[in-house]
Amino acid sequence: MATKAAASRTQTPSRPRKSFKSGPVAARAVSKVPAPAHPVAQDKQAEEHALTETGAAPLRKRELVQEISDRTGLAKGRVRPVVEAMLDVLGETIAADRPLQLPPFGKLKPQRSKMQGNARITHAKIRQSSTGA
Repeated sequence: MATKAAASRTQTPSRPRKSFKSGPVAARAVSKVPAPAHPVAQDKQAEEHALTETGAAPLRKRELVQEISDRTGLAKGRVRPVVEAMLDVLGETIAADRPLQLPPFGKLKPQRSKMQGNARITHAKIRQSSTGA
């Protein structure tokens, strides 16, 4: 019986033992190794830099909701549906080539539009007063 147990132990490959370090030495060693960048995150970063000439990141809907919530003191849950409805109306208005006049944002006047692939490309002029936004 002892030989069968010894034989079964030799047939299974041994797994390397994991060593876990703890304490400040392990934390420093881990923090020195940069995390590999996720390909989707790299695409978003490239898109942000390609879309803006100034190098500033574009304003996202989440940030807009947060900013409005901060300025008005309303909860984000109450602000989000209003922002989404406003963006729907603005998108429909621009798609209809209708000018917008929204002080202090300014005046947006569509110049020309074309379909490219499954997207509509609209070129527009935005005029803002020097004292506004």
